[in-house]
Amino acid sequence: MKRPLLAMLETYAALSLGGIVHVNMHNESFVTLRALANIPYANEIALLNTSTLAVE
Repeated sequence: MKRPLLAMLETYAALSLGGIVHVNMHNESFVTLRALANIPYANEIALLNTSTLAVE
């Protein structure tokens, strides 16, 4: 079932509900988490090289 009103609301409201978190696994017993950003539509993340992260 299509819901055009909800689709339009999602598109124009663009709520920042998607989160990007940096996870550093130092060893098996020590892990740190750091929130980097809250953005709308964080569907895909790719590490391009050692210093560049792409969010799509």
